[in-house]
Amino acid sequence: MKQIISAIVVFVFVFIASNVWAMNIETFLYANNSTVDARIAYLEKMDYGSMVAGVEGTYKSDDYKLLSIDAGVKSDDFLPGSRYKIGFKGVYADAEKNDNFDSQLASVCFLFGIEHDLSDKINPLNIPVSFGGEISGSPEPLTWDDGETFFDARANVNFHVMGNAAVIVEYRYLRADFEKDGHDWDEEDHNLLFGYKIKF
Repeated sequence: MKQIISAIVVFVFVFIASNVWAMNIETFLYANNSTVDARIAYLEKMDYGSMVAGVEGTYKSDDYKLLSIDAGVKSDDFLPGSRYKIGFKGVYADAEKNDNFDSQLASVCFLFGIEHDLSDKINPLNIPVSFGGEISGSPEPLTWDDGETFFDARANVNFHVMGNAAVIVEYRYLRADFEKDGHDWDEEDHNLLFGYKIKF
């Protein structure tokens, strides 16, 4: 499974690198006192909206490490100013619990998200502000290695300080259930991250 994930990550990076000229690359960097997270995504506009593909890595002290890839489509057909996202996310996680258990998880998640621009009429700031959320999860049949289930959710506020850059405040929740050597345990995490996004 690790070899498959590595091959997919290499493919995504090659795909992104081959399309840099299109100026549709978004890079993200988040951090707090215990966590660092980086993401790179490629966007391609289409008749029905846009396609998004990305790679993300997260490291939280000695608790867990995550690597994920995602692909989905965005559209604002239902409500202008809002962008809905639907897609899939592949996750590889390596988690520890009290130095007693070290478990790995691989999963394919269903992914749903939404972004909305705050109306100028109620925005108290002189810069555009948007907010959004995203959830992804995989049931037991789509979770392998030591994993039983995986779920994560995030909500963010974006302050668009430049035309191609934003400062982000993001809350994340994660839960992964494991079973190893007859022991059931879970990794549950609440995390508040600060970061920024730059679009090239």
